[in-house]
Amino acid sequence: RLHRLALSAAVSLAACAVAGADWVGAKGQRPRDKSAGEAAIGAGLDADDECSSGQLGDCGINALQLRGGKLEDQARDDEAESRPRSLPAGMEEFDLDDDEDDDDDPDEKDVAPAEEPAQATGPAQAEEPAPQATEPAQPAEPEPPAQPAKVKVSAPSLPAEPTLANPEETMTTKSTTTAQAKCEDKESCLMIIDAFLDSQPRSGGLLQVRGEQAMGGGSCGGLCELPGPCPEGDSKCRFDTYDSALAAIYYVKRGKSKEAREILDAFVHALYPTEEALATIAPQTTTTQYKGKATGRMVTLLAASFNKANKPRPGNYWAPYVTDGAVDTGNNAWAALAFAHYAAAAKSPCHSAVAHDILGALVQAGECPDSKLKGFSGHLAPWPGRYRSVEHNVDMIGLARVLGVEEVEASARTFVMGMFGTNIGFNDTYATGTIEQGHSCDDTVKPGYAIAADATFWNILSDADPNLQRVNSALKFALQTPGRGEHGHEDTQGLWVTDIDRVYQGTPRNPELSGIRFSTSGHGVQWEVTAGAVMAMIHYKGGADMLNAVRSKSFAPSGYTARVGTGSIRCSWQELSEGGANSD
Repeated sequence: RLHRLALSAAVSLAACAVAGADWVGAKGQRPRDKSAGEAAIGAGLDADDECSSGQLGDCGINALQLRGGKLEDQARDDEAESRPRSLPAGMEEFDLDDDEDDDDDPDEKDVAPAEEPAQATGPAQAEEPAPQATEPAQPAEPEPPAQPAKVKVSAPSLPAEPTLANPEETMTTKSTTTAQAKCEDKESCLMIIDAFLDSQPRSGGLLQVRGEQAMGGGSCGGLCELPGPCPEGDSKCRFDTYDSALAAIYYVKRGKSKEAREILDAFVHALYPTEEALATIAPQTTTTQYKGKATGRMVTLLAASFNKANKPRPGNYWAPYVTDGAVDTGNNAWAALAFAHYAAAAKSPCHSAVAHDILGALVQAGECPDSKLKGFSGHLAPWPGRYRSVEHNVDMIGLARVLGVEEVEASARTFVMGMFGTNIGFNDTYATGTIEQGHSCDDTVKPGYAIAADATFWNILSDADPNLQRVNSALKFALQTPGRGEHGHEDTQGLWVTDIDRVYQGTPRNPELSGIRFSTSGHGVQWEVTAGAVMAMIHYKGGADMLNAVRSKSFAPSGYTARVGTGSIRCSWQELSEGGANSD
């Protein structure tokens, strides 16, 4: 997908939202950024800042007081409410009404059901699926979600006009077109990405997944005629939650607040149903309705993909309003991460509250508290799946850390750690996840199931597993070059592969491109996971280099603390320099 390719090319600036290593640099040393939690929620905070109830009334949130870098709930008065409020009243910060030019009939209730998303046969598809759907069965009507416990909302104060925190990163030059631009340094390369994202078609504020400009498939006739961005028409043209969330994070990091806000406003419209929207929730069930942990409002999680023909409707997971009606944990976690990053940059409690609401809904919908492995399911209502995957739980680790919800982070971490060595045939790496069959929250791992690259590389980026021995083993496995198996395809031992580009017309001809394949069942380098692997290896090597420097006493500022490597060592520089820390 060209959209993801472009975003992957820009990861060096956008930064991984789940990476959270804390570093403290000494004078003359290269300092590292704050942790993801501090960067996303704590930017620009002052201990005496206060958000008045008047300010937060516009967000539908009660008075909050900032203490010690955190916003503490000061006056929650929703104890009497036993069910979510259907109308996010007072959320004037967000426009929840339909646009004037919306052609949708508000009285239309006989909506054709969406084709049911294809159900995964395991924890994750080895190749990216294109879900097809049939009419879903109407799920039973369960009891409304229980009222959640109160939580602290970590968010900066709200300025009159939200602006991004770092003016030096604000773009002051116009984005150039990809046809004119040359990638000569970081900024010129990122401007190519800016131009691509800025020119992507929008639908209801979300970005079209595939690019409009065909790159060409070579000179092999019909086999090289690549499909256009929307080969099945507007109703099947994908506008994915995940891709738009990544674009919003990228825009925040580039200082482009307006572009980021447009995407987030689209998400808000789909997350908070109004009274009128309740009539069009499909399927008609309370299992897709949750009570916001921060706002107390009704929340409906985001579908995987919307389309060009119809504006998203909150809680409607049937055609024609979705292209893929599946509700995935990871997709929604990334949307919440986008709200958290914007909240920090714009000092907007409203956007922080949305992030907390999404996390709370994900916990209500998918937690496995009675499982030995803990963690969270991958697919949620209205078509819940039974499996849990490392990928989805790493996303939850990143989001929970950013928002400071330690119990959620701990649960997801327990699952990730528990996946090491559980797949027979792949004893030296992390299993992709548990099985789809069986009972809900089943701990069984299917023997021989494909190993996904993200189980290693996103794992490293999020500091999910503090055991360096396991991390080293998984990284060693991933960087193996697989041998040749049946029919000339690679076997399952390793993820590092090399392709020959026979389409490129420049010099040299037929260049070799090396990178990471999607899984042990994948064929060829995949751009997105390769970009993630690059970030993970930089993060991993940064920790190793600093640890070596400390042990050699070339850098030992006594009295400072840091998280080193993949997060397993937390002690003073003095202890490290004297060899007093555990070598793991």
